[in-house]
Amino acid sequence: MAQKNKGKTIVIGHKNPDTDSICSAICYAKLKELITGEEFMPGRAGQVNSETQFVLDYFNMEAPKLIDNVKTQVKDIEIREVPGVARNISLKKPGI
Repeated sequence: MAQKNKGKTIVIGHKNPDTDSICSAICYAKLKELITGEEFMPGRAGQVNSETQFVLDYFNMEAPKLIDNVKTQVKDIEIREVPGVARNISLKKPGI
């Protein structure tokens, strides 16, 4: 059985964040925390533009943390055992 990730889940928008991307990440992270009780953190994948900074300042909010690497890591992959598939089977070996 796979273990559940104990860390925070980071919610980000697109690479060149605009106001809707930043605000959506903030709101969605908060909504997920309220619904699930788990930890979610808003993030951003690029620099905050002046329009977005104005909105954040107006509502007295800090910009989400810059996430500079969003590449998938092995620890991000859920591995499950499937009935009927041997644990030692290999995709590299033909004829199995």
